Amino acid sequence: MVKYMLSAVVLLCLMGYISAGPIPKEFQEVAGDIRKVCIEETGTTVDLIERAGKGDFAEDDNLKCYLKCLFAQFGLISKKGLNFEQLVKVAPPDMKDMAKQLGVTCKDIKINADGDQCDLAYHMSKCFFNTFPDQYFIM
Repeated sequence: MVKYMLSAVVLLCLMGYISAGPIPKEFQEVAGDIRKVCIEETGTTVDLIERAGKGDFAEDDNLKCYLKCLFAQFGLISKKGLNFEQLVKVAPPDMKDMAKQLGVTCKDIKINADGDQCDLAYHMSKCFFNTFPDQYFIM
């Protein structure tokens, strides 16, 4: 179950939901629960999430923390930053190359001096979108 959940976050990082495309059926079961938990935790709006899913990332603290919540649900973010090795490790076989590319393209994005994981998740998500805009989605 844990491996399944970790695979779901990898998919989250690599592909697009909302209007960008449907969530593959093997991940649909967890997407709604994850979204619900993270909206309740952060107070962001569905509108901001949907806009970010299309590449329109609002400078909004609640949205930033929502994105952090998504990464945190699967242990991919910490005070040290994003764990790209784990991202590649849990990626489904047909997505490993994309996960590796994200590790190359987005590796220079570091957590700020304040250790703000929300800000890190926001900038990582923007990098993920810019790297794979046609596959990007947010649960």
